[in-house]
Formats: sequence, C-alpha cells, structure tokens
Amino acid sequence: RPRTTISPSLAFRNNLPWMVFGSMGGDQQDQWQCQFFLNRVLFGMSIQEAIEAPKFSSEHFPGFFAPHDCFPNLIRIEPRVSQKILDGLSSRGHRVEVGADWSEGYLLAAARDPKSGVLEVGCDPRGSKGEVFPACALCW
Repeated sequence: RPRTTISPSLAFRNNLPWMVFGSMGGDQQDQWQCQFFLNRVLFGMSIQEAIEAPKFSSEHFPGFFAPHDCFPNLIRIEPRVSQKILDGLSSRGHRVEVGADWSEGYLLAAARDPKSGVLEVGCDPRGSKGEVFPACALCW
C-alpha cells in the first residue's frame, strides 16, 4: 500500500474527543505535530504557544517524494533555540542546520473543553521557506 503524508490527528481526554490538529509539510508534518502535542500536553502550553514554539525536523530517513533524498544525521532547526541546545545536538553526532526563523511547521489546531464548551484555536504564522503567510482560525 502506498505511503501517504496525510495525518490529521484527534486527541481524546477522559475518553472524550478533545483536540484536533494537523499540518501540511510532507515528511516533516508528523514530527511537527508530535512536537506540538508534547508542548501542549506535557509542558502545558496554550494551543497558540505550542504552535509558535521553535520547531525542528530530522532529514535522516529517505523522503516520501521523489527523488527520495536522505540526509543522514541532519537536523533542521529554527534559530530561536539556545546555543546550548545546538551544541548538545552537535555533540551527539547530529549535523545541525539552523534555518530561517519561522521555517519549520505549518500547524492548525482546535480544542474544546467538554465541561464548559469553550473552544481554543490556533494557527501557524509560518509559511513556505520562512515566509510568513496569513493564516486564521475560526470557530462558531
């Protein structure tokens, strides 16, 4: 069966639908969605904070799209992280490529508090190759 990069996500809390999120971005989208989810759940960030947090992606595995490039040990990361993090990655054998700011991730998310019904939404200010594009989130 052919592999696909489409991966919208639905998270449950207490056995109830809680949050939907997704991203465009080919091979990187699952990586960015995981980072978003961990920032939201483990680090208690709001949806917008979790979306806007610095992102990174591994280019280690063969790409989905032709010509299926593979760049062993390469990590692409936004510059809004500390030098300590960059040095730590390098010391562990990663080839660290610091990209343009706001260049990793294109996330949208919405969550509903099942008790209050309040909706929380967020959208990514990032765009292709670091260009900021207009994004919006709307709920009713």
